[in-house]
Amino acid sequence: MKTAAKATLGTLWMLGVGLAPVWVATGMVITGGAKAHQSSDYWAVAPWTIVIGIVFSGVSLVVAGVTLATFLLARGGAGRKFALASLVFAVCVVLVAGDGAQRWHRKQVQDADQRSLEQAGAEYVRQHPLVIRRLGPAVSVFLSERSASDAVGVPLDYTYAVRPQADLKHYQEAVVAVTRTPSGPRFHLRCVVTDEAFRNRDAFSDACHPKFDPRHAPSTPDAVELAE
Repeated sequence: MKTAAKATLGTLWMLGVGLAPVWVATGMVITGGAKAHQSSDYWAVAPWTIVIGIVFSGVSLVVAGVTLATFLLARGGAGRKFALASLVFAVCVVLVAGDGAQRWHRKQVQDADQRSLEQAGAEYVRQHPLVIRRLGPAVSVFLSERSASDAVGVPLDYTYAVRPQADLKHYQEAVVAVTRTPSGPRFHLRCVVTDEAFRNRDAFSDACHPKFDPRHAPSTPDAVELAE
């Protein structure tokens, strides 16, 4: 095979296989955008699909490059070169797919563990005496925000919105310190805060020890009640 032909085929291989995630992502964006009545929100988010494709192209370019190098450097005829390159390509794909599957499985386990922790925290809030005294025994509880980190042994704040089932328009926030330990999560209710106080506090102040602009101070003296 002539040098010019090898260079052309090598370039096409790297552009086609090496950048395959970009072409797939671009096709998905174009196909999705061709649908009628596509909202402006779609075009605000859709281009990020191409960015993700570019990131994954880092892996596919390495696979394509290793395969091409094997074909060019292998000794023997074209048949032997093609067989070796195909073998290397297959091994690379299996390794990448295996790593991806392992990462996906690990993410699924972590997500399930996180959901279990959040549900356990909601049940803890629902049965806490302070919550029952302030809002009654029949309440709806759902997670409204949580700390960004999730380090083992470090207490993190999980904030649950608590709504009396008899009055779903008014709710309060229960701030729970959650500590992950090898034996399981531990929960400690720090305080219960009215929604007004929670929303109007200084954004950088602790929800259980809030600071307020005088114009937005809570209207009730029990806006924040600390747990024992």
